[in-house]
Amino acid sequence: MKIAVIGAGSWGTALAELAERCGHDVMLWAHEPEVVSAITESRSNPVYLPQAKFSYRLEATNSIEAAANFSSTLLMVTPSHHYRTVLGKIKKDLPGPVRVISATKGIENDSLKRMSEISSDVLGDQLTSFGCLSGPTFAAELSRCDPTAAVIASTDAELAREIQEAFSCKYFRLYSSDDVTGAEIGGSMKNVMAIAAGIIEGIGLGSNTTAAMLTRGLHEMGRLGLALGARPETIGGLAGMGDLILTCTGALSRNHRARSRKG
Repeated sequence: MKIAVIGAGSWGTALAELAERCGHDVMLWAHEPEVVSAITESRSNPVYLPQAKFSYRLEATNSIEAAANFSSTLLMVTPSHHYRTVLGKIKKDLPGPVRVISATKGIENDSLKRMSEISSDVLGDQLTSFGCLSGPTFAAELSRCDPTAAVIASTDAELAREIQEAFSCKYFRLYSSDDVTGAEIGGSMKNVMAIAAGIIEGIGLGSNTTAAMLTRGLHEMGRLGLALGARPETIGGLAGMGDLILTCTGALSRNHRARSRKG
């Protein structure tokens, strides 16, 4: 499979490394020219994920046109607030219809739309199918081959199966689902809870408070998800509860770095 990975932050880098290890042809697009230069020269990404190592089969580029023409399968790993803009630039250079897999966790600030909705807005008839890849996944741990599990959600069963098979290996397992809404809500809402977890730790409160916040936070995630059409088992699974636990308690989570800036 040929895959264009759009976004060379830590998570995009880890997924590009995984795809290459699984034997696929990968082009990794980065916004920053210095990241492309580093990957090309050192076969690593010292800016965002230094431990990642690429073979010479992976191509890095700063050209949207090159990425758009590389493959009809786009793996979007850009920040949610840049997702629409980047996808809009890609659209101008697409030679034909594409499939989009979003590994972006978030909701657009102004519109409150999920990445599936933005993809449909921007691409229209050029979007043949959409998938959401989400779950409890720290980029650094995936890069060092720690056993990891996540979800690929798509209403296109063939796409879900293909991506599940393409990315599965001895240390990474994808479970397929057709609940795109649940996967996107879980991956977005856990960020709010993670900020709360960081505040709890930062002001010196303990595990009682964290456990209460996690439990009630999961309940709120479930209520919102159900209101939007998600299934309870998705919110209670890897893309919901799993990601919530990881992001709120894991030492690699951004909320811990926010705490470190206190005082």
